[in-house]
Amino acid sequence: MTDDILREKVCKRARKKLEENCHLDVAPGKNYISFRKNDVNYYAPNLIYTAETLNYKHNNGYFPLLVKDALKTKDPRQLYHNEGANAANKHVSFFSNHPLLKISITGKITFEKTIETARKNEQGNTVNECLHILEIDDGSSSTSIKVRVNHIQYAFNQMSYNSNRDTLFRIDGHIAFYYLKQTMDLNREVRADNVTPVCNRSDFQREINWWKTAVDARHKYLQKPWVIRFGPYENELSNSEGKNQDLTVREDIVMLPAETTSHESEKGIPESVISDSILRLQNAFLKFMIKRHKHKTLKMDDICADATMRAEIQGVLDNLSLHPDNIELREIYGLVIKKFSDIRMVKQKSTTEVSILKFSRLFCYIKNMMKFLTTSQEVEVYKLIKKFSYSNMNRHTYKDIQKYLKQIIHFSIDLRKLAKELTEKFNIKSVPLELINTMIEESIGGDYITKGGIRVREFQGTSNFKIVLKWISLPGEPIWKYVPKLYLD
Repeated sequence: MTDDILREKVCKRARKKLEENCHLDVAPGKNYISFRKNDVNYYAPNLIYTAETLNYKHNNGYFPLLVKDALKTKDPRQLYHNEGANAANKHVSFFSNHPLLKISITGKITFEKTIETARKNEQGNTVNECLHILEIDDGSSSTSIKVRVNHIQYAFNQMSYNSNRDTLFRIDGHIAFYYLKQTMDLNREVRADNVTPVCNRSDFQREINWWKTAVDARHKYLQKPWVIRFGPYENELSNSEGKNQDLTVREDIVMLPAETTSHESEKGIPESVISDSILRLQNAFLKFMIKRHKHKTLKMDDICADATMRAEIQGVLDNLSLHPDNIELREIYGLVIKKFSDIRMVKQKSTTEVSILKFSRLFCYIKNMMKFLTTSQEVEVYKLIKKFSYSNMNRHTYKDIQKYLKQIIHFSIDLRKLAKELTEKFNIKSVPLELINTMIEESIGGDYITKGGIRVREFQGTSNFKIVLKWISLPGEPIWKYVPKLYLD
């Protein structure tokens, strides 16, 4: 291609882009939207880092993509021009309006070659590098995607040239963009952080498992445009302008822009305002979940309709001198649920449903632990009562029973150690001790009754004595003690 033809092609492309920009919808009056295209909002570059696709929590942080979707990604500078330079420097790419950073693909090598390049290091010296260019195909597209792998990764995984054709590889990395010198067309490739051989022979089951993972992620995050929800303010906007956007698909909560009027900002409750009372609401919601711990999910409508929760919220509002007329109650529920979501105890599946599967397992674990501890101790108490049932109760007998009680019942529960155990066992963040304390209280059931804030159970002997087992929470200490007490009738 001659220089004149190439220059003409570049000018033609520039004119076309200029025409598009002249008809661009820049969403006047909405500073959090950079522009709109095909009824899709492209948000300001400083907001893209709130997207869950950019902060993916699974798969070691690498978002699973099919090759077909990776080939459709765009350079931020294509969309935002100069404003997208910072995102491009951080290796961000876009699928529709979804920002992506770390991505993962899995497929087979259809072609590979080795090239040698030279670059300048930080000291200004020339360094020769050996790079491996792979073409990966997963069957989702008629076109494969290029993957650039440095020689260290290549050698580390014991890969050898032209002997990798039948091996299924997983590639973790980011998408990079470059222009072809001959045609000045934009192209893309994956710059690999990790190259992992999945299997060294055809294994359809592993390929199917990967497809399921990638398709599920695509359906959950990429199928519809990303929508930032600004509380009630965005809901009002969506009724008039969100033609193809579904708020239930992707709802990332961010702060309102600084230009929001005082009337709009008063609709939400800052979390700092109720920081002193949020624990009370957490305990109320925890007890609500405990009553329904056999369910996998909870409906938001059921949560909002619960009388106990509403009473607790009303009490908090009264303490803070806040008026319900100026407050969205669902935002308070949202703050409470977010607290549990942050420690990975529950998961907000949508605006209408909360998954409590992990909490149910955690609470059942605590409940079964308490049941095992108390049952084993109660069996020993029954044996002790049977042993002394027909003995004459005198001072020596009384001392013998006390001695046996101290030998068979001697344990306590340290909430700090239990919190650490739960964190490791259920892969959650640190649970507040107050919440663990509530779960312990709710787990002490059966024949134990509450007397003066202490859970007790009585065992009556036939020789004018009785044994009382007490669960006592030590004041000022995160410890529960199981204490026996002997009484003479």
